[in-house]
Amino acid sequence: MSKKINVLLVGWHPNAVDYSKWPGLTHEKLQAALDADKNTFESLGYATELGLIQSEQTAETLLLSLLQEKPRDCVLIGAGVRTDAAYLS
Repeated sequence: MSKKINVLLVGWHPNAVDYSKWPGLTHEKLQAALDADKNTFESLGYATELGLIQSEQTAETLLLSLLQEKPRDCVLIGAGVRTDAAYLS
């Protein structure tokens, strides 16, 4: 049996999102999208984990912990994290 590729999907936890920044997005839609992405990767044979950020203050600690706990072959960062200029300063 070959080793599965480990994928970490990073994004905002649906409870932590400021939905006013994303017209049309709701808690339910975001949760469904996160679950669908995880299921898609798993159906392709990847070992997939969600790394969901609860706040700006805890993001770095969470991500460092997830990255140090086991090797990751791929880290995907969601648009809510990587396209909002407020989080890139």
